[in-house]
Amino acid sequence: MLILFATAFSILMTSNPNISEVKQEIRESVYTVEPANQDLAATLIAIASIETKNMSIDYPVCDGKKGEACNVGIYKMNLFQRRKACPEIPKDEINKDIKKATLCMIKGLDLYRYDLWMSWHRGGEGWKNYQVEVKDYKAAIEVIKDKYLNTKNALTDDTRYTVNLPAI
Repeated sequence: MLILFATAFSILMTSNPNISEVKQEIRESVYTVEPANQDLAATLIAIASIETKNMSIDYPVCDGKKGEACNVGIYKMNLFQRRKACPEIPKDEINKDIKKATLCMIKGLDLYRYDLWMSWHRGGEGWKNYQVEVKDYKAAIEVIKDKYLNTKNALTDDTRYTVNLPAI
């Protein structure tokens, strides 16, 4: 069991025959912008692993949330993030297209840098009220990313590593 800041959790492993295809699409999208950036690909795969069950976009647009908290895409970006990084892409398209969602995440990371972007990702526009949860979220991403980078074939196989983080 890992204890990160205020949250204790275990790394969970699941398998689904479609996960390798999702990972492939994420990697290809990353490599079109940042050739051979395996670290970025692993980071985004880790976020998708934490945010979505079976690494799929099979949830309804907004995922039951309203307003700025509405989640879209495989990374479950909130509307505040989407508006900041890629307002030209409608939320319905990000929710259906892994490549567009990935390119939007990369654009957001480039524009606002990792710490601020991930703070917005976890805590929305009011992220300063959720500093412990944001730290836990970033630490969980790093743990899962390291698992993907250091486990043979983990970036290409049907295995999904994740953790359970409490919703905020």
